Amino acid sequence: FCKKMDKETYANKKIIKLVNEDFVSVKLNPKKDNNTYSVNNKEYSSMQLLAYLTQNSTLNPDPKIGFPTIVFYFPKSKQKYQETGFIEPPMFKYMLTNIVKVRNRIEK
Repeated sequence: FCKKMDKETYANKKIIKLVNEDFVSVKLNPKKDNNTYSVNNKEYSSMQLLAYLTQNSTLNPDPKIGFPTIVFYFPKSKQKYQETGFIEPPMFKYMLTNIVKVRNRIEK
């Protein structure tokens, strides 16, 4: 479903506009990526970063792990929210809009 998200959802012009306006997006492939990422002054491999971002997801207490996994991280409050699996463009747009509202409420 990762390639389907790339083709149908992430390539959608409305989604691109919303993401560019309100998010810092990072795409990684934990199975292929050999990069190192720095978060809160700690270094992570892509698999470690995925584990870090999906553990203790505070805004959805019963997260599922799989691919693709979309993680929203709120740096000020250190809260996380994630969704797993393919999300069609209209639902993804709805989700992004609501995530912005949540962020604005908890990151004041």
